[in-house]
Amino acid sequence: MKKQMIYFGLALVLAGCSKQTTEDEVDGKPVTPGTDPNSTPEQKPKENPAASKPGPAGKYTIKEIMQESFKQEGNLKDLIIEGMATDEQKVQFIDYVENLAQFEPRKGDAASWNEKTAVLIAAAKGTNLDALKKATNCKACHSVHKIYPPKKNR
Repeated sequence: MKKQMIYFGLALVLAGCSKQTTEDEVDGKPVTPGTDPNSTPEQKPKENPAASKPGPAGKYTIKEIMQESFKQEGNLKDLIIEGMATDEQKVQFIDYVENLAQFEPRKGDAASWNEKTAVLIAAAKGTNLDALKKATNCKACHSVHKIYPPKKNR
């Protein structure tokens, strides 16, 4: 009998801990307890996906900057280092790295982030290709500022 009471008590505790919701329907419309069935459900405004992008004025995401500037085949960094980039591509690369500098680091020190992005911007605007190669060393930034594994939405 004592064992049955323990099991019954455990079942009550587990049942009380589970989150349960109740939804009823009135005239085909869902009604939750504590709401007025005669009122219309509150409509949330749809978010503009362009407005929810991080960065100054939602210009670029970090993922876009990394893909276009550093990762994909024919990326801007490689084109500049190989001497095959057009003036428009160089301007675009500078725009990307200036935008990158506007982000707050999710990991690591903000002073380190500001220093590394300032060096990257100076190298992007300059003509010294060796300085650009050094400033675009992936591991130098990623080891202190990238979160592994990266989040899906970033």
